[in-house]
Amino acid sequence: IMFKIILSFIIFYNIMITNNFGFFKTNIEQYKWKKRLLIIKSPSIQDQRYKDAMKSYKSYYKLLKRYCIKLMRKRKQYKDFSIELVGFDGEVKHIYKKMDINKIIDNINNMPMGNRRC
Repeated sequence: IMFKIILSFIIFYNIMITNNFGFFKTNIEQYKWKKRLLIIKSPSIQDQRYKDAMKSYKSYYKLLKRYCIKLMRKRKQYKDFSIELVGFDGEVKHIYKKMDINKIIDNINNMPMGNRRC
């Protein structure tokens, strides 16, 4: 009986992991050719880099919105903090270790579709 319980738990856990990842991938796909994405990957919302990134994003929200940037957050699945800039084509263009709005905007302006605004 214990074996069946453990096996059921393992199967359930694997299904949950697969579905959550699949949901995130689908979520990214829905923005393809519509938005650029900033994906914040953080081990915790208590991480100071996460707090700083969110504060910076909120401060520059209107500017980032003009550049068609949508923020997505993934937490508790990563050991290290990072921010990925995803282009309109759905590909990761740059990876940052901290939120640097000027650097992000400069990188966007140097992309082939960098002049596209919302």
